Amino acid sequence: MYLFVQPTGTRSWIQRLVIRGRRRELGLGALALVPLAEAREKALSNRKLAREGGDPLSEKRRTQGIPTFSEAASLVLEQKQAGWRSRDHAREWLSSLNQLRWMVRELGIAAVAHGFRSSFRDWAGEETDHPREVIEAALTHVVRNRVEATNARSDLFERRRVLMDDWARCLAQGSGGNSESAE
Repeated sequence: MYLFVQPTGTRSWIQRLVIRGRRRELGLGALALVPLAEAREKALSNRKLAREGGDPLSEKRRTQGIPTFSEAASLVLEQKQAGWRSRDHAREWLSSLNQLRWMVRELGIAAVAHGFRSSFRDWAGEETDHPREVIEAALTHVVRNRVEATNARSDLFERRRVLMDDWARCLAQGSGGNSESAE
């Protein structure tokens, strides 16, 4: 735990902590509002929770009303449904999110969804012959180039399915080897 002084002179308590194998920094409060004794109590509580396998940062967010992954996914699903081509698209989207969360838990990976997506992107780009466009479509990345976006009329569904089958085999095997069915 240390006192961080910003260039503006604002001072606040910061705790360095390893949470599930990752070094994190947690704010414990401003010096003007949180006395040293209270900051030490918070730090001790955070250390105990982290030692038991919990995540003090997630717990803090939960108490502040920041949604969980499932809650955020449901909110996004509600907002995006109007623009999707069919109800099946929404169901498939939610199903894939749930599968992703399940795989991360089952494999014991201490990861967040974005980190998992990043791992997928690295694997697909470096270990397979799948076209970049298919990989980006699988990640639901928006095409930024207006001309390219206007001309891209396919959702590449079948090619994305093959890519995701290859990814599933990679995860099941625990290796990043190139798949025979890669396009």
